[in-house]
Amino acid sequence: MWLSKAMNLWAWCRQKKVLALCWALLCTMVVFLVYVNYLRPPYKIGVDESNLYDAGRVKQGDVVKHVFEIRNSGRKPVSLAGVVSSCSCTAVVQGAEKVILPGKGMSLPVTFNTRGKYGLARERITLRFDTPELQPIVLGIQAMVAGPVQWSPWRVNFGICDRRGSLRPRVVLIRANDEDSAGTWVAEPTNTNVSAKVVPIDRQSYPEVGSVLGKMMEVSLAKDAPVGILDGEIVLKVRETGRQLCAIPIQGRVQGDIYPVPRRLFVGEMPVSQTRTAIVEIRRATGCNAQVQSIHLASSSLGARLLETCDKGPIAARIEVSGKGTAGNCGAFVEKMEIETTDPSQKRLSVEVVGIYVPSTTALDY
Repeated sequence: MWLSKAMNLWAWCRQKKVLALCWALLCTMVVFLVYVNYLRPPYKIGVDESNLYDAGRVKQGDVVKHVFEIRNSGRKPVSLAGVVSSCSCTAVVQGAEKVILPGKGMSLPVTFNTRGKYGLARERITLRFDTPELQPIVLGIQAMVAGPVQWSPWRVNFGICDRRGSLRPRVVLIRANDEDSAGTWVAEPTNTNVSAKVVPIDRQSYPEVGSVLGKMMEVSLAKDAPVGILDGEIVLKVRETGRQLCAIPIQGRVQGDIYPVPRRLFVGEMPVSQTRTAIVEIRRATGCNAQVQSIHLASSSLGARLLETCDKGPIAARIEVSGKGTAGNCGAFVEKMEIETTDPSQKRLSVEVVGIYVPSTTALDY
């Protein structure tokens, strides 16, 4: 009985062409699996949409934000080696994945600060990968910026400066974009330790300005500026009308008469059976004779000791930080080392000690 039923089913399938359909589906699956596992290129990276994002018309000072979607169409995972932007005004938001799995994607948030820009402003972001078979991917972000003035550089950066040393004024070139900017320009810094004045441009030194209304702003830092981070901005206005033309950000750091180098010490990978050491120098400014009094490092696996001290000269002391991993620790760590000094302006220095605990005895040398 069952044999006759099977024969009847076979006849029905032939009549309805179900068998041909099943064979077609089976062949399609085989071709797809062969392509996915063998014929598809091992490394292939692309952008879901266009490589260039156009934000349209924006106001000067606006921050343009966009998220690029990067997709791995290859058979093997791809590691992101680094992201490089063409200007400090363009930044990639931290948190992007470092490894892109096959068939998966990665979101890359990008911000573009239009301060100091005018007209069509375009910047590039270059993605580099660990795989030599892959060429770098160049992304672009652009906007049509409308504003009364254009300036360069887009921020005043003093860097790390010594409050006792003589610091040359920073120069900002400013060019007007409309006739409403005519008048007497005045600069008003929001940071009381910074002074700024607007002067005529030396056309021979800066021929690229090209505008009749172009001017130059000299920004200076007070010699007795307190130790710490420099921030704030310089507001440029027209005295006669009170119109605000721009706000130029200020950036920098004033270090004391005595300071550590580096401020962030990397001791490398610390396995259980090997000891790692690193050196911190305590340096002094000219005319300073401060000394190191004591060192405090609250860590069970790290220790610090004074290698040498100097009564005079640019180097006050050298400190050795050493340690090795423990059986119960694994992963990255950040410890804070406090250094007591005799300098009245900065009695305590702080150094971050960074490293990685590894469980095995094999580690990389840095």
